[in-house]
Formats: sequence, structure tokens, C-alpha cells
Amino acid sequence: MMEGLKPVTSGDVVFDGHHVGQEPRTVKHLIGVQLQASSFFDGLNLKELVDTFASFYGRKVDAMNLLRQVQLEDKSKSMVKALSRR
Repeated sequence: MMEGLKPVTSGDVVFDGHHVGQEPRTVKHLIGVQLQASSFFDGLNLKELVDTFASFYGRKVDAMNLLRQVQLEDKSKSMVKALSRR
């Protein structure tokens, strides 16, 4: 509920002066949430994953350049489910 991923069932959740139930998009832009697991992402390759996460924040990025910077360019076409979770 605090992240706005589920509806607030009672009471109020306020983050930095913003009510989660009334301003979920604002709150999501202020915080970051990393799910431990999601089958949705398993069907993407690493480049697609970078592009997807950028779109969550309304950004366009050069995924290949970012992957190059962290020495993962050679994994750009690897499926997320095949990558190490460590």
C-alpha cells in the first residue's frame, strides 16, 4: 500500500506530504520500488528491460550505452531469466 501497488484499505499513507491514495503517480516518482520477482520481466532481454524501466519514469535512454558503461553490452540480448540474480 505504501508504494501505491495496492489500494489503501484504511487510514492514510502520506509520503513527503503526498497522499498515496490521491497522488499515486507522484509518490511513485519520488520513491523506487524493486520487486524481488516478477514473471513479466523474465520474457525480456536485458536491453528491453533497461528500456522498460526507463519508460516507467518517462525517460528515453541509450540502453546499449548504459550497458556498455557497466560492462554488460555482451549480455544485451540475454533473457532476464537467464541472468544471475546475485
